[in-house]
Amino acid sequence: MREFRKAVGKSSSKTKRPQVWRIEQKGNKVTVSWGVLDGAMQSTTQTFAGNNIGKKNEKSPEQVAEEELERQVEGQLSTGWHEVDPKTGATISKEVITELDFVTLPKNLRFWKPRSKPAAGLKEKIDKGEAIWTRKRDGMQHSLLYNMNGEWKMYSSLMAPAHKDEPEIPWLERYPQIQKALSKLIVPKGTVFVGELVTAFERNKAGFDIDSLVYVSTIVKSKFEEAVLKQTNGGWLTFCGFDIPFWGTKPWYKEVEVSRRLGAIHELLINTGDAHLSHVEIFLKDEVIHAEGREAFDFDGSYKDAMAIARGFEWEGFVALDPKATYDNEGITFAGKAERPLGAGKVKLKKEADFVVYWDPEKGQGQWGKGKKSKGVGSVAAYLEETKELRYIAKVGGGLTDEDVIKFADPKLYPMVWKVEFMRWTPNGSIREPEFVEVRTDKKPEECTTEQIEQGDDEEDSEE
Repeated sequence: MREFRKAVGKSSSKTKRPQVWRIEQKGNKVTVSWGVLDGAMQSTTQTFAGNNIGKKNEKSPEQVAEEELERQVEGQLSTGWHEVDPKTGATISKEVITELDFVTLPKNLRFWKPRSKPAAGLKEKIDKGEAIWTRKRDGMQHSLLYNMNGEWKMYSSLMAPAHKDEPEIPWLERYPQIQKALSKLIVPKGTVFVGELVTAFERNKAGFDIDSLVYVSTIVKSKFEEAVLKQTNGGWLTFCGFDIPFWGTKPWYKEVEVSRRLGAIHELLINTGDAHLSHVEIFLKDEVIHAEGREAFDFDGSYKDAMAIARGFEWEGFVALDPKATYDNEGITFAGKAERPLGAGKVKLKKEADFVVYWDPEKGQGQWGKGKKSKGVGSVAAYLEETKELRYIAKVGGGLTDEDVIKFADPKLYPMVWKVEFMRWTPNGSIREPEFVEVRTDKKPEECTTEQIEQGDDEEDSEE
């Protein structure tokens, strides 16, 4: 058994005792326990089956369980927990890296990510038309380092230099097209680009390029030979850069304004003339944009016009940026979890649909709320009718006001029809980030059918 502890947190503020987390593997089972030191513990056990049975890369149930244990341990260590001896409670020493040597990037390093929505200060700049709008790409974050030995190195979002099952093969070897493009760049040693691996060949019905996270994820998760073969047959990935946190070891993320960093990465990557190195698309106030089936329109920098662009090109949305922002301590962290600076926020184009919803926690339909909402609705179960049967879609709890959670907490009110906003359909027909909009009293449950489901093009981000 391995044991980890964390300083006093919200869950243990009354007792002033540290939080405890334990994990143990027995055969193909992994048991996790958590609680407060010398207090009551909760636990859960997962049972694992083997992977790729009968293939060269076959893994036994025990191997899969062992990998899951290591993955969870890595997650605990990266978020502030420390390992201790279960018998003595003494800390098991582990080197903690808090600075860069620019030869390699440490495992606990993380670069900034945008907030899920703009903070108040950034929203004010958006309202004044002063924000920079950058296309939100739907790919997998990766970083590039031109190290002190004059070598290009690629790292995943969790700072892995290679696929977990092939640590001896660096990422760039599976992307020779990106490696070749990088050879054209002239940058000082100690320069870091942050961006995403994206598709560069998918087109929608209007002929505009779109992203396929499913395809990118398949390449990243596959082993080397399969990843190269898939790209050979299906199309090569592109690295799309969106920031330069370090330029020749200088911390640009806290010394140089966003607008200048964007300008620099735009000039650098576009000048290679190679389609497999691209820069994030930038939209500024007073530009002329071709979108929404029109020949052209003047972009006024507003939220409304940005959404018109996203809708016209069928993009997921934008990341709005404060052009004068520097990220200081929010630009990077050595805590294993990305910071979310105030000067960057996602602005997504939402979808909506009508669902039949039920709430009866005793029957497994929906959940009670938590905390101050414990006497009301936490979430309802949303369905769509499919050949006269109900198909479960997702649980919906976002968007409910304090009044709603009490008002809707009666199983006798259901079924109801709710209009729900969400970000997208997933490949299995579920929805992401759903929020209640209103009750549709003008629509019958049987009118909410699976015909509303669109082809999903999303998959949960995951590590290689």
